Amino acid sequence: MRARKWFGVLAIAAGVAVTVGLGSAAAGAGGHHSPDDGAAIDVYYDTVGAGPMFNQPVCTSGTNCVVPFTVSPVKLSGDIEGVATGTGGAGGDATHNAIVRVVIYEVTASPCGAGTFITEYAARNVSSVPGPDGVTYPTGEANYSRIVPGLGTGDLVGLTGIIVPVSSGPEPGHTSWHARINCGDQGNSD
Repeated sequence: MRARKWFGVLAIAAGVAVTVGLGSAAAGAGGHHSPDDGAAIDVYYDTVGAGPMFNQPVCTSGTNCVVPFTVSPVKLSGDIEGVATGTGGAGGDATHNAIVRVVIYEVTASPCGAGTFITEYAARNVSSVPGPDGVTYPTGEANYSRIVPGLGTGDLVGLTGIIVPVSSGPEPGHTSWHARINCGDQGNSD
């Protein structure tokens, strides 16, 4: 019985973290820099898609469980357009836990170009708290996704940066995101 109770807590925390990782920001103006000048560029995008699909938890004892999950492809629109999908897991109990997630994006990122990139997210001691807008947000020691350097393709081969959630709503599965990116080399040979 206890495993089911903590599975619910972990599933809620993992679900919120997945939404955050694949989330979106209200589409807005991009940064004021050229993609070739090496400066960070602010971009905004929205995501719409289904929430995580949870697999059977694996427990070592009554309250210590790992909950693996996957996320079906979500659609991105705004300064970053395309699709993203991911996988991850949550483990521990309500007060001592960790969430990890990997997401792959197949997108056009204005103004950098088209290709793929991968983000990673990890947080410890995550709990869910209601925000001022009534949406439940995770709290913990990290609340952003990092673009993994060196794993981009196409025009995004040198892409680096971080992605943070801005808001959720108005319909289920909709999230707004803010990304601070650097286009990098873009595979150009000058």
